[in-house]
Amino acid sequence: VSWFMIFAQIYILTLALDMGLSYAFVIVFMPVVFLVEALPISFAGIGVREAALVSLLPMLSVAPELAFSLSLMILFMNYIGGGFGFALWVKDPIDI
Repeated sequence: VSWFMIFAQIYILTLALDMGLSYAFVIVFMPVVFLVEALPISFAGIGVREAALVSLLPMLSVAPELAFSLSLMILFMNYIGGGFGFALWVKDPIDI
């Protein structure tokens, strides 16, 4: 369920950028980007995610600038979600 929520967030970002991608395409396409992003060659996938999106999305007639913008928005979305989780953990830490 959480993956479909992540895909929904990314789909909303593509709608905000007016990319014209379908939700089904986001479900099929983004796991490839996430696998490339998980390679341990950069910090937080910065640079690798951008390269993956900029190289794959122009095949669907999406401008490279929009692909780069989507990548940055995904990065900020991850940090904002992590920030909320960190704030909740600071407020009420788990006893180990």
